[in-house]
Formats: sequence, structure tokens, C-alpha cells
Amino acid sequence: MTGIAQYGTTLIPYMVQYRVRRTLGIEVHPDRSVVVLAPTGIHPDLIRQCVMRRGTWITRQQRYFDRFLPSRTVREGIADETWFYLGRRHMLRLHKVAQPSVKLTRGTLVVHLPDPGDRAHVKRLLTAWYHAQSLERFSDVVLMALETMRVRHPVRTPKLSYRTMARRWGSCTASGTLVLNPDLIQAPVLCIRYVVLHELCHLVYHHQGKELFALLVQVMPDWRRWKERLEKNS
Repeated sequence: MTGIAQYGTTLIPYMVQYRVRRTLGIEVHPDRSVVVLAPTGIHPDLIRQCVMRRGTWITRQQRYFDRFLPSRTVREGIADETWFYLGRRHMLRLHKVAQPSVKLTRGTLVVHLPDPGDRAHVKRLLTAWYHAQSLERFSDVVLMALETMRVRHPVRTPKLSYRTMARRWGSCTASGTLVLNPDLIQAPVLCIRYVVLHELCHLVYHHQGKELFALLVQVMPDWRRWKERLEKNS
């Protein structure tokens, strides 16, 4: 069940999950979504009133998570643009060639295609290239991050999946699937490591509470530095 509560001039959409419990709880997730954990049988009006009463806390949490959401620099796919790969800037060069391809050479990202003026084709080729690079690179980062995690907790090896997400760098499902955004390949390796370790911490703590961040400090003491670097390179 879903609903909307009005807090001042702000509308707060929320999703309700009914459970066997005595009290009503509210969670704000990193993607800013609001989930209400409600006792079975509670009236929807009572749920909405509770969300309204917690409006100050909910909007404060959403503003906090806004700091962690990736910002995107829109690139047009034109010559001489700056594109990132593993944290380094590369000038985009476009060459008119019949067979499309993408190559990284001497600090330059070179795209060959029949029509260099076809921006949509340029961006499709680059998207495919970044995705291929992420498949190659991320597995090694995950394996090394798992070794670090297992010093603290005997976490299981997650299934690795890839999905382009507008507002997330990564996620970890309740079933233990680690989902990474292929766009992350543009960031430095330590930024990628930060995202992976953050999501692996969810195998231990399925929330964004103090315990999770305490564990994150244990496995990566300077994680804040790399989070900030990640945002700067977006």
C-alpha cells in the first residue's frame, strides 16, 4: 500500500509494509524513499497522521541522504569534451571510420564511427565501452573488499549485478545481490572500493544506522574522503 502525507508545503510519498508488530516504525532509505512498518490492521488514516507528525525528522533524513546521491554532469558526446575513466580525465576525440569502436590511448578516449556528428551514437558507444570496462574491473575490487570485510565479519560472497541508476552508485538487496552502477567506472579505484564496502556492510546491517557506519569506519577508515572525491568526479 502507498500513501501521501502533507507536511507543511511538502508532500511525502510513502510505502506501507504490514508486519506482525505492536508499534509503527518509519524508515527513510538512501534513495529518499519512505517506508512505514505498520502493525497488521492499523487504519490508513493513523499511518498518514504518523507520517505527518514525523515530517520534520523525515525531511531532515532526506536532506542528509541528498549529500550521498550521485550528481551527474551531462556530457554531449562532442569532440574535446572531458570524460573520466578510473578517476583520470581524458579528452574525447572523434574519428570518421566505418567500423565503430572505442579505444583509450595516451590519455585520450578515441571513438571511431561513421558519423562523428551523431551524438546519440557516440554516447551509445561510450556507454557500452564503460559497461564492458566495469565488468572487467569491478570483480577484482569486490574480491579485495570481501577479504577486508571478512577480517571483521564472515560475510558470504554476493551475486554481482550491474544496473545504470540515476540516483544510486550501488545497492545491496535483501537476498544478497550486490548491484553496481557501471558509471562508477569513471571514478578512482578507491571510490569504487568505498561504494563496494558500503554495500557489503549491508550484508551485516540492513539499514543506514550507526552500526553500519561504525563497521564502515573499521573496514575503510577514510571512507568520507573517497565519498567526497566520488561526488567531485561526477
